[in-house]
Amino acid sequence: MSARNYSSKKDKENRDNRLDLIRNAHNEKKEDEIRTDRMEDYLEVIYELIQQKGYATTADISKYLNVSSPNVTKMVKKLDENHYLIYEK
Repeated sequence: MSARNYSSKKDKENRDNRLDLIRNAHNEKKEDEIRTDRMEDYLEVIYELIQQKGYATTADISKYLNVSSPNVTKMVKKLDENHYLIYEK
């Protein structure tokens, strides 16, 4: 085996290992760090409201997403528990 073939084989193994590490990190879900598409929707809306008004209320979020206030409160509490935001009453 020539030095060039060894080097290119080693480079391929390193790339494959890096890709595996990235894939595993992406697929790994910690119990307290599960993020859903719906959670991301809430976070995006909250971000937009804060950009516009400086704050986001559950009533604002409810109106913006067209969901009930109790459902917003549940999700905001869940986001708080997962350290995505700080929920203040």
